[in-house]
Amino acid sequence: MKNIKNLSVAESRMFKLDTIPFGSLMTASHLQAFTAPYSFRDISFDEDENKNIVSVVMRTGEFLIENEVYPIDLLYIERNKIYANLKADSVIVKKFFQSIGKQLSAIDNSNNFKIDKDMFILSDTSCAVTLDFDYHKIFSKGFNDFISTEVKKKSVSITNKNIMIDITPKKLVMDVHYTVKDNSGNNSSLATKQLIIEPRWGVDIKERRFFTLSPCDSTMHFKLLSALERKMKARK
Repeated sequence: MKNIKNLSVAESRMFKLDTIPFGSLMTASHLQAFTAPYSFRDISFDEDENKNIVSVVMRTGEFLIENEVYPIDLLYIERNKIYANLKADSVIVKKFFQSIGKQLSAIDNSNNFKIDKDMFILSDTSCAVTLDFDYHKIFSKGFNDFISTEVKKKSVSITNKNIMIDITPKKLVMDVHYTVKDNSGNNSSLATKQLIIEPRWGVDIKERRFFTLSPCDSTMHFKLLSALERKMKARK
């Protein structure tokens, strides 16, 4: 695994209702003070059918820490959820949440809000990366034989025998489903996430360049990619 580019980490933190000081944040002075350190270019609001504000959406900002600037693609805050997507690893994203947590705690009149309390976290990591294995090895020998013989032969027969046919695998996508059991034994489902490993668009597959996405923080994402690389290299 090498040459990691375009690293992006998205993190959702779900809180108990009435924990985030959402009403206080919606005052003009508090919202201006909250957003100022991050230089967001666009701030908008979502409303329900009764014209009540249900979320504030902030786009295209920056997070300055330790003399480094990290782009913030998106930050939105609802009454029980905070979501952030940064061009950074999970260590930096955690520091960003600590930064906004301090500001939210400062405007919380009930002293009830803590950024690392009464919540659970869902993460996504994506990046472009070079992995040292042949992408065809992801698929079984039987499937690869089917593509290279049956599909290729029939594709030629329905076009022109003078046309060369090359069939290249382009995308592997798996849905990841989550079910949460509460203290009463009841189950509830969370939004489905995806695991994606695909050859990088516009790059020759022989260069072994991939786009990858997983429902993990960046540390676990890289561990998964390393494990995949080892297993594919060992596969005959």
